[in-house]
This record gives sequence, C-alpha cells and structure tokens, in this order.
Amino acid sequence: MDSPPLDLSRTQAHVDPLLGTTIGAYTITGRSGEGRFGTRYRAEDAAHALYTLQVLRPGILGAAPAARAANALKCEGIARVHDFAVLPDGRQARVMELLDGRSLDDDLHITGKFTVPETIDVLSKLLKVLQITHTWHVAHGRL
Repeated sequence: MDSPPLDLSRTQAHVDPLLGTTIGAYTITGRSGEGRFGTRYRAEDAAHALYTLQVLRPGILGAAPAARAANALKCEGIARVHDFAVLPDGRQARVMELLDGRSLDDDLHITGKFTVPETIDVLSKLLKVLQITHTWHVAHGRL
C-alpha cells in the first residue's frame, strides 16, 4: 500500500524567512526566542564566531549610546553589544555576545525544583544584574 504524498506546504509556511540569510557580516543559523525588544537569532560571522542577532521591533532603535553604556558595565549576566545591522526591509538589528546555556525553565523541567542553595545562587545573580542595570538606567530585556 502506497503512502499519500507528503504535504510540506504547512511546514514551509512556518519556516522563518530570515533563517539562512546574511545580514551585514552575520549569517542567521537559527531562531532562539522572542523578547521585549524583538526576535533573537543565533548567527555566525565569516570566522564562525557565534553571536545573538536581535531583530528589533519597529520603534525600538539599536541605541548605540545605550549599547556603549551596557558594554561598560562588564557584568557576566549582561550580553555585550558587538555591532549593529540594518535588514533590507529597514528593520534594525543589534549583534550581541551569545550567552549560551539552559534557561531557568529548562532547569526546572529537568530537576523539578531548585534546592535552597541553588535558589539563593540564581536570585543573587539576577539581583546583581538588576542592581547594575537600574543603577546605570540601562534598559534590560530578558533576564
């Protein structure tokens, strides 16, 4: 018995059109999430260095002064901004350090719960980032 032909039209309709494209010096290799400021992608340059490329929502500018301020903070929980780019449709993007790892949600799904020392560790790191960003009036997105 023959199988019916595979219908890929629905699958292809859901593929992000930016995947595999090059924006400035960066090739988008995958989508990593949505945030307050825009859509985040994994990207790499010609030397195969990995980055997060964030395509900013309309009305949100790359804000080079804010990026310089964030870079000056030098905190392990704050991604450094390396570059800016403009998409062919005019949207802006910023290229940031790739902070790779599992999310807290992923960890909770794996472990089921955090121990008290793990919770204290996570909260102290989070509060350090919030204290620094709020002290210097730097807008933050996903924590």
